[in-house]
Amino acid sequence: MRIYKRHNTWWVRYRLNGADIRRSLKTYDRAVADGALATLRAARCGLVGREVVDSMLDAIYGGPARAAARMPGTPLDGAYGTYARTAEAAGLDRVGADTLRRRRAAVERFVAWARREHPALATVEDVTGPVAAAYASALRAAGRKDKTRRNVLGDLSTVWTVLSKVSASIRNPWTGLMPRVGDAAERLPFTREEEARVLAAAREAGHGWPLACLLARHTALRYGDVATLRRDEIDLVGGVIRHRPRKTARHSITVAIPIEAHELAPALREALSTPVRDDLDAYLLREHAYYYLRPGHSKLPVQFADILDAAGVDRATHTFHSWRHTLNTRMGEAGVDIETRKRISGHTTDEMSRRYDHAEHLDESRRAIAAAAL
Repeated sequence: MRIYKRHNTWWVRYRLNGADIRRSLKTYDRAVADGALATLRAARCGLVGREVVDSMLDAIYGGPARAAARMPGTPLDGAYGTYARTAEAAGLDRVGADTLRRRRAAVERFVAWARREHPALATVEDVTGPVAAAYASALRAAGRKDKTRRNVLGDLSTVWTVLSKVSASIRNPWTGLMPRVGDAAERLPFTREEEARVLAAAREAGHGWPLACLLARHTALRYGDVATLRRDEIDLVGGVIRHRPRKTARHSITVAIPIEAHELAPALREALSTPVRDDLDAYLLREHAYYYLRPGHSKLPVQFADILDAAGVDRATHTFHSWRHTLNTRMGEAGVDIETRKRISGHTTDEMSRRYDHAEHLDESRRAIAAAAL
């Protein structure tokens, strides 16, 4: 058993049951390290009991005279700042601004929760597995859907993985806590009757929701893309919307979606006729863009869940994302081939496209059965 220095910190090395064990003593002070080594040797030789060992280690590490000698931890309030600096230095920050904004919001919400529920937590090193599990349970108790919880916990896991490069005392406590998500099982398409009720409720709600719903219904764009769709991405003369979806921006996928002529084209023409007053008016849906681009995605005064409630549609199985399922299902019912559906939706695989197509395709199945009977 011996001590050695690593990155200005003292460590202990010993063998146990044939295995080579290394542990940080979490101190810069040689005297503290020597005291810890003597205590560990005494315990290993059976010269003192566990209680004595604990009291000796408390005396070495816990007393006020030694507080300054202890290795300082990473302040919990500075977790995101440390992550951002480390990721930039290591070249790990090559993600979009939206992703970084989302990670920062996830860390800030966790820190706020920790301050309320575990005020003794002071450093990143103090965030253990039980604390992480308690936060995951709190997210679920708050009604966060599986996909949302998976995104939040995934962001925290990424941040803590980078932070673990800062200090050997930091471990990622978030692994194994992310729920499995089956998007197609959670989101159902709207029936035609539900479509009409939701659109009527959207018109009643205002705040840009009528156009947002029409866009999603006739383009299959996700909410983030609807909220941040720019005027210059809409070509009314050519009858097409060209947009790079935010979720797949790293793949440089741009979708070209023909503009539906009867409902969407008139609505877009009216919206584009309004004057441009400032930079925010570069977006088609000014109010949605304003709230969506704010840190933490601050909420609109009227939520889509409120519209679902007003329309009498179950919010447990339907969200704004249901519009994406709806268009893909309608295209499937109309016999549109899968390659065309993929181009419109920006899907990269047949499997993903099929998950969004909830049509039964009975006509094709009948033809297949009839053909096999000949």
